[in-house]
This record gives sequence, C-alpha cells and structure tokens, in this order.
Amino acid sequence: MNLSFQRFNNVDEKIILISIIGTIDAIENDAMSIEEGEKFLFSPHTVNLLNNKNCSPEIVEMVELGCEMEDIKSLMPDKLSSELKNLKKRAYGLLKKYEEVDNEFWIQADDN
Repeated sequence: MNLSFQRFNNVDEKIILISIIGTIDAIENDAMSIEEGEKFLFSPHTVNLLNNKNCSPEIVEMVELGCEMEDIKSLMPDKLSSELKNLKKRAYGLLKKYEEVDNEFWIQADDN
C-alpha cells in the first residue's frame, strides 16, 4: 500500500477498513496470529501513520483497539473472541457508510 500521499481519501480509508476486517477474520480462523496481525496493521506505528495522513478518527481508533488484542488474549482470553467480533462488526458498520467505488482501480498499472 502506498502511504506517500498527503491525506487519505475515501478509497484509502475503505482499503484500511477491508484490511481490518480481513486481518481479524484471519486471526479468528487461525490463519494468522495476533502477533503477525500487529506486524501488518495493528501497531502504534500504523496508528501514527494514519494520524499523520489525517485518516478518519474512527478508523484510527479501530486500529488502536486492534493493538490491544495481545493484551486481551493474555489477560482476559475468554473475552478475545467477542472483542474481535465487536471490532469486525464496527469496521463493517463504518465500511457501509462509504460510497461505492466505481470509477477507479486500487491497483494501478505501471506506466513505465
């Protein structure tokens, strides 16, 4: 994902939401560990990048909550599943508020 632009637009934010949903789904289905999810998305580093790019505060908050999953797993393992489900449900709810993308492709051809 290219994070070199000034401000996130709706497409960028939708991609982050889809990434949140996919990462949580992978964790829930034991296809990815929480630790690996932290490397891809749920880290303070990502939170800082999103804040610097003026990403939606709701999305930043979701990534921050994702950063807490390892703590929840170690301190309250019986709550991990419900916390993951709640975070994914919240991401779906916000994703539904964005307009459908119909005029561009996320992956662009290289014009070399």
